[in-house]
Amino acid sequence: MYPSGRFPADPERKACVGLDPKGFYIRHPPSPHQLNTFITPDSDLFQTIHMGAATVDQEFYYITIDGLVQLPFSLSLAQLKTLPRTTVTAFHECYGSPLKPSHRNFWRIGNITWTGVPLKHVLELAKPLPEAKFLWSEGLDYGEFGGVKADRYQKDLPLEKALSPEVLLAYEMNGVPLSRNRGGPVRLVVPG
Repeated sequence: MYPSGRFPADPERKACVGLDPKGFYIRHPPSPHQLNTFITPDSDLFQTIHMGAATVDQEFYYITIDGLVQLPFSLSLAQLKTLPRTTVTAFHECYGSPLKPSHRNFWRIGNITWTGVPLKHVLELAKPLPEAKFLWSEGLDYGEFGGVKADRYQKDLPLEKALSPEVLLAYEMNGVPLSRNRGGPVRLVVPG
């Protein structure tokens, strides 16, 4: 682990060398009657990318935990993989485009086996302060979606849920490393 103060602001942004594909991309799943396995293989799983899939240089890739914590730090992918890992099988779903009315969305779902480090373990190392109520996760993807430009993808998660044992910093999906089109090399997985 590296103390987060050792790096310039947003050092993890250097890891993103581009987007491929750039912009919005969707791959629809097969019809439900064609899905016949308990675990959905990658080839049958829907894919929705809103702003592009980040191409990552793993030499510069870090996960930084900072903000309302006692001990801010950064982890490389290699360091993350040395922490206790677990596997969780959970539904992976996409409600549909936030730009369409709910009655016009196609609900997409699959059943996935995720492997990674429980986020709870990483947060306990950082020791969140009592006033911390939310975790803000940031992706390396950037661009425009629905007429709104963003320099990164951000999502909030109540800290109470973030500390649930099933929430993972996942680096494998169905036993193989995450591809960039699946959020790799690491993605936050929040079952439920």
